Amino acid sequence: MTTLPDYRRWRPAPLIKASALLHAGALAATILRPEAWPWAAGAIVSDQAMLTIAGLWPRCSLLGLNWKRLPPEAVVDGNGHLTPRRGLPCWSSWRS
Repeated sequence: MTTLPDYRRWRPAPLIKASALLHAGALAATILRPEAWPWAAGAIVSDQAMLTIAGLWPRCSLLGLNWKRLPPEAVVDGNGHLTPRRGLPCWSSWRS
């Protein structure tokens, strides 16, 4: 197995870390005070809505960096292409 250089490894964005902490806190609050479950559920639903909006917003960087072009090795190997509307990676074929 090859290891990626440090700059290529995925690191969760601060918003994703905060979301994970919110989920853990909501679970703990529900366990400790079961009558608070509507507030915990509301917090999780709101968090998921925020993550969805951040993920669908074209130039939003709250979830991490946006890709504007594929890595050089993907272009050379012909493993994917960028869609013209958003510049998101779209792999049309997978090679072993």
